Amino acid sequence: MNKFVVLLSFLILFSSGCAHKNMQTSQESKETRRRINSAKIVGLSEISFVDKSIPRSDLKIYVDLLSKDRTNIAAPAIFRFELYDYQPYITNKRGKRIFLWKDIDLRDKKAAQKHWRSIFNSYEFDLSLPVALLKKKYLLVATVIVSEKKRIETSYIIGYQNAH
Repeated sequence: MNKFVVLLSFLILFSSGCAHKNMQTSQESKETRRRINSAKIVGLSEISFVDKSIPRSDLKIYVDLLSKDRTNIAAPAIFRFELYDYQPYITNKRGKRIFLWKDIDLRDKKAAQKHWRSIFNSYEFDLSLPVALLKKKYLLVATVIVSEKKRIETSYIIGYQNAH
C-alpha cells in the first residue's frame, strides 16, 4: 500500500508539471503569432500621375505584416518609406534616392485603424510626391520599425500608372 501511495504521488507530480508546461507553450505560441516576423509590399501598390498642370505624383502603398507562420497581422509599428531610381543591371538595385517621407507612427490604435484595410489584411498608405515621376520603374523601400532593436526592410519594384 505504501508503494502505491508513493507511486501515485509521483504520477500526480509529473503529470501536473507537464500540463503547466503545455499551457505555457500555448501562451508563447499565441505571442509568437502576434509578433511581426517579416513585411511585404503588396502588388496592389502603384504610382499615379495626378494632373499635367500640377507636377506631382501619388503613391498608394499596401504593406503586409507577417507573423512567423506567414499570416497577416495588424501590429503596432513605425513605417518609413523611401523611393529610389531603379537600377536593373547593378547588384545594388538602389539608384539615387528620390524621396524620403516622414515616418508614419502606427503604435497608437486609432492611427493604425486609419490605415488598416481588413478586406486585404494590409496597411494602406497614400503618399504624395512633390515631383512628377516620368520613368517606368522605381524601387520602393519600406522599413518597418518594430522596436528599438528590430527593423524589417522590404523593397518592391513599382511601376508608373497613368491615371488618365
